[in-house]
Amino acid sequence: MTLIAIYISKNYRTGGQKRYLEVLIGLAQRNHTVHLFHREERDFPFDLPSNIILHPLEVENSYSQQRAFTKALKNLNLEELKSINANKILLFGESSLSCGIYLKRVLNIPLIVALRNNNYVANRITRNKSPKNIISDLRNRYRELQLTLNVDHLVFQSAFDRDSVCSRNGFKKSRTILIPNSVKASWFLDEWRGKNQSNELKKILFVGSDDKRKGFFILLKALKEMRAKGHKFSLTLIGDFPRTDITELPDWVDFKGRIDTPLETLSKGDLLIAPSLYDSFPNTVLESLFVGTPVIGTDVAGIKTMLHHEELLFRGGSVEDLCRCLEPLFDTVNYQEAKGLCNERLTHFDFDWIEPWEKLLIEP
Repeated sequence: MTLIAIYISKNYRTGGQKRYLEVLIGLAQRNHTVHLFHREERDFPFDLPSNIILHPLEVENSYSQQRAFTKALKNLNLEELKSINANKILLFGESSLSCGIYLKRVLNIPLIVALRNNNYVANRITRNKSPKNIISDLRNRYRELQLTLNVDHLVFQSAFDRDSVCSRNGFKKSRTILIPNSVKASWFLDEWRGKNQSNELKKILFVGSDDKRKGFFILLKALKEMRAKGHKFSLTLIGDFPRTDITELPDWVDFKGRIDTPLETLSKGDLLIAPSLYDSFPNTVLESLFVGTPVIGTDVAGIKTMLHHEELLFRGGSVEDLCRCLEPLFDTVNYQEAKGLCNERLTHFDFDWIEPWEKLLIEP
């Protein structure tokens, strides 16, 4: 199998970017050939297998990365492109969709897109109805229509996202596949599996940002209510918080910023809280389950898929329901029960992650 992939980004930072390269490397290790088109200034932070063949492109600076990258592809010699003899195109996300559509048209091969976010839903949940955001809604709907008109298969991480996109656009579920994230990825090191030894709830973790979608301010308000009731604990913040004056946070909040050792940090906490108003399938929740640190989170999209049990879920955007879910865990018996439920959930995401991707690419 020979595959074309497109890495349009200038950086390597997000969970989706890590997962994309993880798939490509995994397929290459199983003797498939990957032709990876990328910006010429893009240096990958690790060595790639020899059968991942790099095609650096000179891409103009533009307000639209996608348009500039597509133009760079069109400047390539078409006969040389065809000589690759690729069988399929695999993209992660919508950022390079127009590139994939162009290659599908000129090479006459199937296009597969893995959707990493449900942008239309996220936009409507977290933003007001200003003219700017209405335009954003229309743009997201247009992208979805482009997907449904041009893509042969869509890959989703959760049934929520699949059903949401298919129902809006009339896309047949028979042309979709569910591939949730798995802890069988290179950064899930066995030395951190089940490392957490917590017996009670004293240290709460939040990983993300102070973007409205992540629910940080809802979490902070709920934790202040818990402190007012006499519960003693600390909160560790990991990530970017540009909208927050860190100096104004309570003294029981410890701000770490961005870190390079997520598994180690998660293993030293007692509970991760994921209060996102919307999140497709956050790696952080899987990482916490992997190290044995229990998690509670909102009953939305991928978070609900991962946690499943009512005892671990609360309504998105509700301070009251977050408190309802959290408060019992200050009792050590309830805390240990929640930990057991989380350990059970881990078993559902501990599988060979490359296998379903390989099957999708090999099958007609």
